[in-house]
Amino acid sequence: VLARGIGPVLELLAEFAKRPQAQRDTDAILARTVAVLRRHSHLPKLIQHESLDGGHRLTPMLREWIAPVFGRAGEMAETSPGAGRWTPEQIPLVIAAVYNVLVGHFTFAPLYRALNGVDLLTDSMFEHQTRILREIVKALFPDAEE
Repeated sequence: VLARGIGPVLELLAEFAKRPQAQRDTDAILARTVAVLRRHSHLPKLIQHESLDGGHRLTPMLREWIAPVFGRAGEMAETSPGAGRWTPEQIPLVIAAVYNVLVGHFTFAPLYRALNGVDLLTDSMFEHQTRILREIVKALFPDAEE
């Protein structure tokens, strides 16, 4: 399950990380990442559940599959024009914050629906969430090209 879900995310990030900064389209990266996670919507919930449970069962697999995702994202963040505002120690925390916003959309959806009657997993809500993610990334890396 992890390999099928995370594999496409790794491939996507690897594809964009290999490009020179000028050829990276942050909007496309975010939109395609959201699209991949939508196809594997159980994956963010599985990873969060395991994280909350201490990671005993999946820690070895998570290290193998998730660590490269964070590594690729970190490489991309470090080479972005706006990265200068963050220290090397802060970059992983910035990546974790974006990850939590992205994954939180999936993991919070059932509770949000129960509380507000709104399904966060609809097309229109994903469009809104993708826009929010774009704005967050632009705010975190303000010198990044649009």
